[in-house]
Amino acid sequence: MEVRSKLADMSVQIGAVRRDGAELVLTSSSTSSIDAEIRVSAREALGILGRILASRGGLAFILLMPVYVWKRVAPGSARLRATDINKPW
Repeated sequence: MEVRSKLADMSVQIGAVRRDGAELVLTSSSTSSIDAEIRVSAREALGILGRILASRGGLAFILLMPVYVWKRVAPGSARLRATDINKPW
């Protein structure tokens, strides 16, 4: 996933997924530009899923996901550069 902000543009790949109580814990892989642990509550995950399925763009993305994966078509052709903000040199 790519994160864009005024502070930095980052590329975060999910390396591991686990459950910790009522939270989903996503840990970044070693190829990410930043080490991160993302904690998502069950309520928040349900809200995200609901927003995706309730929007035209989100629903179209879910339905077209096999095409994007198999044909490697990336919506929004501009890709962020992989900047490692932990190693700026």
